[in-house]
Amino acid sequence: MKEKNPNNKKRLNFHRLFSKLDVFIKLCLTGPLRTIFVGVVIYLVTGFLNPRFFTVRSLILIAKQSSILSVIGLGLTFVILAGCIDLSVEGVMAISAIACSFLVSNVRNSNDFGLIGIFLALLLASFVGFLNGVIHTKVKIPSIITTLGMWFIARGTAVVLYGGYPIRVKDSLLLYLTKESTLGFPNISIVTLVMVILAFFLEKFTILGRYTYVIGGGEEKAKLAGVPIDKYKIGIFTIAGFFFGAAGILNTGRIGSGTARVGDGTLLQGIAAVVMGGTALTGGTGGVFRTLIGAITIAVVNNGMLILGVSPYIQQAVMGVIIIIAVATNLDRTKISLLK
Repeated sequence: MKEKNPNNKKRLNFHRLFSKLDVFIKLCLTGPLRTIFVGVVIYLVTGFLNPRFFTVRSLILIAKQSSILSVIGLGLTFVILAGCIDLSVEGVMAISAIACSFLVSNVRNSNDFGLIGIFLALLLASFVGFLNGVIHTKVKIPSIITTLGMWFIARGTAVVLYGGYPIRVKDSLLLYLTKESTLGFPNISIVTLVMVILAFFLEKFTILGRYTYVIGGGEEKAKLAGVPIDKYKIGIFTIAGFFFGAAGILNTGRIGSGTARVGDGTLLQGIAAVVMGGTALTGGTGGVFRTLIGAITIAVVNNGMLILGVSPYIQQAVMGVIIIIAVATNLDRTKISLLK
């Protein structure tokens, strides 16, 4: 009878250990876990370089910084999941911010509609999104062109209404929701969490949410299956407009005044948050919770570079690299016949 070689047993154990480690690493480098992994690594490295990054104050700042970006990302998530793109973000934010500022208590007129004013501004933003969907589906114009045009239309309208002077808001509810804290946690982050839950409900528990994945997974197949593509695409763009409008209103309260530039610079970061979270630009894969993770990761990167004293120009370059890597690793090339 042959004796068992203990060295073989050790080799087998090491082989199993390395196999499990390999699986773990691959798991951490795919989907939302990849984004969490990257965010944690950046957080730890920055914290070791500057211990101030490990403070509660820094965490609260990250939560506040990611709030507006998260809400923008929620709207973009639905559009990108459907295999489309929406470039009207900054225009919708601008027109909703100006509308809200004029309707709630402010220094430019005697209006004081409070919650009704906020609701009407959200309704206006949703209507702009609705127009995006109608023009895209009924006039058969690609979403990138439709929404780019709507960006300029909405932004131009906001500039005319704005008149070159900031509209300082005095509405107590809006300022409370965006500037104050509850038990030490920013109210704007609580509002963002409510918006995330609303988006998750729409994504997972409504027909529109389910069809968003179906359309993004293959529009022609969805059409053959009897899915009313136009109807649900219009709904998707309307939802996106609602979330962009909410972001514009929240940012208005955060800075204390409505301006036509309230959304400047948010479009690309919003797209970055979506793709960093693991939602593919080709559609059909992703989700709103992934976008939340992506937005928080971007806030960690931005806050970390700020604390380390990195030049703003370097920060932009780093963000550009992050966007390229995120898109490259999430792109489903089987859905693209030609890359230009």
